[in-house]
Amino acid sequence: MKHRIKYPGFCFQSKQPKDNKSSNISIQVKFPS
Repeated sequence: MKHRIKYPGFCFQSKQPKDNKSSNISIQVKFPS
């Protein structure tokens, strides 16, 4: 499952590997330089 939310200020990316059933959620917040 890949959720991609685009904000006018920053990009919010949450990646959830379906290989691992554990609650492994990677959240990446990128700020425009």
